[in-house]
Amino acid sequence: MTASAAPVLTSSLDSLVAYYLRVLANERGASAHTLRAYQRELQAFAAYITEHYGIDQGPEGIEHTHIRAYLGTLYDRGLAKASAARALAAIRSWFRWLARAGLLQQNAASLVSTPKLPRHLPRVPSIEQMNRVVDSVAEDAASWPARDTAILELLYGCGIRNAELTSLNLEDIHWANEAILIRGKGQKQRYVPLGDAAAQALRAYLAERAARLAAAANGFALKGQGFSRAISDTTKTSALQAAEKLEIKPALYQGTTSVVPQMHDNKSRASVPEGHFSPISLDSPTSSLEGCFSSESHEKPSFSSASSGKGIETPALFLNLQLRGLAKPGGQARLTTRSVARIVKRIAIRRGLSADVHPHTLRHAFGTHLLEEGADLRAIQELLGHERLSTTQRYTQLTTAQLTVVYDRTHPRAK
Repeated sequence: MTASAAPVLTSSLDSLVAYYLRVLANERGASAHTLRAYQRELQAFAAYITEHYGIDQGPEGIEHTHIRAYLGTLYDRGLAKASAARALAAIRSWFRWLARAGLLQQNAASLVSTPKLPRHLPRVPSIEQMNRVVDSVAEDAASWPARDTAILELLYGCGIRNAELTSLNLEDIHWANEAILIRGKGQKQRYVPLGDAAAQALRAYLAERAARLAAAANGFALKGQGFSRAISDTTKTSALQAAEKLEIKPALYQGTTSVVPQMHDNKSRASVPEGHFSPISLDSPTSSLEGCFSSESHEKPSFSSASSGKGIETPALFLNLQLRGLAKPGGQARLTTRSVARIVKRIAIRRGLSADVHPHTLRHAFGTHLLEEGADLRAIQELLGHERLSTTQRYTQLTTAQLTVVYDRTHPRAK
């Protein structure tokens, strides 16, 4: 059933909310995070309408004054304007679908204006600060240094989101083309370049990852449903052997020599493309890639020889420290977004950054540093996976220091 067809549901607002959530999941490919947010906002709104106005015959009885009154209750509860705007966005989306489905004659939500939000520019660390954080991951700040270094390299060197990082699988790394397949919002896919520093960190991590899985398969440090934090000397030796087998010869990414090259001195990992860069953005998993990547692009290192025993298979790229959940049927031991946030914050604080650092801060730093080094805004949009250029244009407000330098150097009346 398409979104334009009227559902056979006219009893309660809750039923219509549930139906709309299924439309979002099945037809629009909304992420689990989006579904949870919409469910929370719409169910709260439906409960408020039913409790205060007794509207049970359908949404046609909801007026714009009812929606404004509901937003007023959010302010009374002490919620910020951003929270009220998020709730209104969910209500508007629901009402638009109801109107297209023929369940509304007039969209009352369209008559409610969005709260004016204050513009808070994110605090972005400098290039020197980011290099210090990424280059100094050690055991005093990281529980698994090789993994945590790879996490920081991908977050800052590739500019990907936290959820995109944790959803990465081994097969998403295209070593031959120095690129990573990223699955973004709305099931949209794009390729981002894999720089030298990030590739080196990934190779080091994958060797240890293989060794840990091999140790788990051989029963090393197995405790109940989880695994011990320790790695035996045999496992460490296996990691070194696996590292020696990671002789991957990278091929140049299409249209560029190095978009995120190895860091030298104080140069940012998020450097400017040396040649013309045309990232590939896919609207669906079935989009044609013919001519973009060779058949070798799906090759990845084999770690079956890292141990004498056969390793445990899991598609997840980044694993949790204790391989928790791997012993369960279908378990992948995949690292969660919350764990990544804790890892980034802990390392950043140990290296002198503010306590408000989170994984998205590294994404902001990626875009800002690219722009400061002269990268084209359209290329940054493609790398970040922004649907609208206006979203990327926020980074133009973060480079006032560079604009001041340019003004002082070029304008005849500046001095």
